[in-house]
Amino acid sequence: MHVLSHIIISECDTIPKNNHLILSKDCSILSNNTQIKSMKNKIILSVDKSMRLIEILLNSRHPLTLKEIAESAGFPKSTAYGLLNTMMHHDMIRQYQDGRYGLGIRLYECGVAVSESWDITAHVHPYLEKLAQDTGAGAFITFFDGKNVISFDRCVGSGGLQVIPEVGMRMSLHATAQGKLFLSLQPRSRVLNLLREEGMAAFTPHTITDPDSMLAELDSIRVQGYAIEHGEYRRGLMGAAAPIREYDGKIQYALGIVGLFRSVISADFQSAISAILAAAESLT
Repeated sequence: MHVLSHIIISECDTIPKNNHLILSKDCSILSNNTQIKSMKNKIILSVDKSMRLIEILLNSRHPLTLKEIAESAGFPKSTAYGLLNTMMHHDMIRQYQDGRYGLGIRLYECGVAVSESWDITAHVHPYLEKLAQDTGAGAFITFFDGKNVISFDRCVGSGGLQVIPEVGMRMSLHATAQGKLFLSLQPRSRVLNLLREEGMAAFTPHTITDPDSMLAELDSIRVQGYAIEHGEYRRGLMGAAAPIREYDGKIQYALGIVGLFRSVISADFQSAISAILAAAESLT
């Protein structure tokens, strides 16, 4: 591995032989006084592979064997083993007595630190509690990072069966109220790209799986100002999502409810929509 000042170039990067490399003030590498590429666009493959293994364990929600991890990542077992052992050294990965691997305590600490840095969590939680109490449904808040919709706080309702997104869960873009709400805020070209990347799997017979039908649905969401979910992700479950506008008008967060309502036109569901819109307006 070659080290230039604070910049690390991995062995896999191509370095011209017999060329004098100069590090410029803006941290770009020059070869023969010609800028090759800004380091900010470079990816260190070993780090990228490590992130891939963490992603696999995160999505699995339970420990996996070395073979399962390597096969999921498409890596040789020796590569996966080396990366896992390195991350174990930093408590990012832990190994159980049966030999399986899981996420380490350090990742939990990182998650807590991130959560605590979001002032919105403490501010929103009382609204989630009130929504859950008033509607009987599960209430939660999500954020959109430009590609993924992720739940980061929730409150269980007073109704019977509760099916509510886990904290940290990535939610479907095309089959949930939250996903459709955030899609409705994107340009048409971006919507089509996101749908193509994620796919439009049919979770239930009610899931919208056609891009044109989804574009029409998003037009309706833009007009009414909120999104609903009618058994599209889980049969029998209905939900709604309303945007939380920041001081500059940007929308990165959304309130959501999900529960076993009688129908989307029932009085209790319409009342829940009014409640979530009022809460979102108060938080704006």
